[in-house]
Amino acid sequence: MKNHNQITEMLEIYRQNPEKGFALIYQAFSAPVFRYLRNSFTLSREEAEDILHNVFLPWVQNPQKFATVENPTAYLFTSARNAALKKRAQPREQSVTVEPASHGHENQVEDAMLISRALSALPEEQKEAVVLKVWTDMTFEEIAEVQQCSLQTVASRYRYAIARLKELIPWNR
Repeated sequence: MKNHNQITEMLEIYRQNPEKGFALIYQAFSAPVFRYLRNSFTLSREEAEDILHNVFLPWVQNPQKFATVENPTAYLFTSARNAALKKRAQPREQSVTVEPASHGHENQVEDAMLISRALSALPEEQKEAVVLKVWTDMTFEEIAEVQQCSLQTVASRYRYAIARLKELIPWNR
């Protein structure tokens, strides 16, 4: 994830040249938002891609509106979260599982499945806090903005989630 100065520079480029700025913003945020959608909401690859594109589409369609955004990290993750929650409320035809990140080595696949099962055992808000912190490297302040709660609440959710994951995952195999 980009630091504050890099994000400020991207926004300035976006304000001056929306096409070039959008390319930088998309390059910086598309992969972390995608991972967040896949791992926090257990969406299929196709569902996550659809939401991802819908989150970024307005930035192309209406650059004047988005030129005033001060915190694209919070804005994009909040938009993705809202779209994923809306998607989840729709009836589903089949259940979806998280795909392992690697198809190469048996241990990596086994570990990915173990982590996926452990994450799915967590309450929704705790799982989301872990995914945002670990996979997207967001700060607790940014996570609080996305989850629309206090900094202390996010810290507690994360702490409880990590404690529970330590119980669920056998680290010394």
